[in-house]
Amino acid sequence: MNCQECQEQLTAYVEGLLDEPTRRDAEAHLQSCPGCRAECEKTRGLRARLTADAETTAQTSLAGPVMDAILRKQTSKLRRIAMLKKYTRAGLVPAAATIAAAVILCYAMLGGGASLSLAEVQAAVAEQSWVHVTYDTGPFVEQWVCLADGNTYCKRRDGDVVFADWARNLRYWYDQRARYISVDQPATCPGGQVPPWQPQTAWQHVVGPYEQLAGEPAPTAGVETEHDELDGKKTIRFDLYYKDATGKDILLTQLWADPKTRLPVRRRDRLQLAHRKQFKQEWATGLYDFPPKGPSSLYDLGVPRDVPVRKQLAPEHWAGEVRKVVEAAEQARQQFPRRYRAVVWRDQQRSEIDILYRDGVRIRQERYFSLDPAGEGGKAAQYSLAVPTTPEKILEWARGQVPVSIGLADGETEYSRRNSLPWHNRTTTVRVLKYRKRDLLAKGSRPEEIQWPLDRMGPPEILEHTPETPAGCIALRFEGGNSRSDYYVDPSHDYICVKQLQWRTRDGKWEKERESWLFDLRRLPGRQWYATRRLFIGYGDSTRNISSSKLFWNIDVEVLEDGQFPAGTFDGEKLLEGAKVESY
Repeated sequence: MNCQECQEQLTAYVEGLLDEPTRRDAEAHLQSCPGCRAECEKTRGLRARLTADAETTAQTSLAGPVMDAILRKQTSKLRRIAMLKKYTRAGLVPAAATIAAAVILCYAMLGGGASLSLAEVQAAVAEQSWVHVTYDTGPFVEQWVCLADGNTYCKRRDGDVVFADWARNLRYWYDQRARYISVDQPATCPGGQVPPWQPQTAWQHVVGPYEQLAGEPAPTAGVETEHDELDGKKTIRFDLYYKDATGKDILLTQLWADPKTRLPVRRRDRLQLAHRKQFKQEWATGLYDFPPKGPSSLYDLGVPRDVPVRKQLAPEHWAGEVRKVVEAAEQARQQFPRRYRAVVWRDQQRSEIDILYRDGVRIRQERYFSLDPAGEGGKAAQYSLAVPTTPEKILEWARGQVPVSIGLADGETEYSRRNSLPWHNRTTTVRVLKYRKRDLLAKGSRPEEIQWPLDRMGPPEILEHTPETPAGCIALRFEGGNSRSDYYVDPSHDYICVKQLQWRTRDGKWEKERESWLFDLRRLPGRQWYATRRLFIGYGDSTRNISSSKLFWNIDVEVLEDGQFPAGTFDGEKLLEGAKVESY
């Protein structure tokens, strides 16, 4: 992580909204960079100022004058811009609301919106103890926030349930599929202490950020305010816009609030593309209510009481020997060449073929599909690759083909193109997003992912003298609920994970679900090892209609120098040609 990437993540880092890999990257950079450490402390100071502001004497509320001004100018619509930092979804809010969470942070850093005395806030909290919002569609079912202590609950449509304990800085996540509760610390705070939660009114918590930032200019997002009617009642509508990677303004969130009762009423959050396709809806609508009592634990939201609880620790808190092994594997991964061309294929007539180019943070992935030459009445022969084959023959064949998909990340923007092909009746589309470090390119084909797939959430344990352990390897086990992952790393070959086992419990017994092997290891010019063959075995599951399988892949890596990449390899603008562009 460089300085620019670190500073873009600082606000999310301070608020504890980064996922574990990104948080560790940020902490590693902060330890080595005095300038970014100073910026981090400045951000923490601004965040601390918010908590102090709540204890000051009462000031004149901005809410009344702002609402009166809006009501006097019902026909006017003023576009206001508010700075948003890049946020990583923490699992407690919808994707559009995650970006809105950045508005909340900026609101906090500006010193808050409508200021009330502590007595006024306490009186309001006594009347409205909880903010509860239920969604009609999308990945989230409902969310609860306690205005007195900040505790937050979220029930997801996939069956997962999340509880964030503000005071103890703990997040409890029930994984419905794996059937266990993981516990981690989502926020990193000065001295390890979380700032005390200050009681808030429902208006302050939900509406205040939009109200405050309606007049704050910034380049990447905006808030519009307008008088509106909702179910025959006069309301104020706040529209949150976001400037996407193509420079277009996208309406992300609409929030309706009642200026008389000073309560939020309804919200609409635009679903991300994957969720729009999954739920066949563009928007998720949330309705607010304010019950006097809320959940007291995950179990109140349907989590079984007999599931195990497992505390997740960051690698710096793992046992010494385990930490050394994982750190050595990570170091080997970082030393793998950052400029290369890779080809990944199977020696089967009908199969996927991946061609990858990497130049530092810039990555391009082309996916092709070789068809059965006898298919489509013989018309598919031109899309068929003769097997067995070589990387050179694949590259020559690919020059006359149209990729099924192309993914490209250039360090600033990410592109994902799906082409219209003769055997696919679909429109060519390109999805364009701002780069978020952990890109959305297709997984499982990059040499780094294949060779070092270790789960970073733990702690794992070292297995001693297991019959499954290949000679000379170290066995690591990550376990939670009804699933476990075993990784067998080879210290003599750059700690490559030469074997991986996935287990699940069935009828109280552990059974293999799938396994993979890496073999035929070779050295690159820089002396790094890489595997040229991969075997995947799936054991099937009749209860889930999954058949058994056995697949072999070939992997070829060629280290490149600057100037050896094909012309236009990392030109994202070319991917937009002749395609429908989607940007959120």
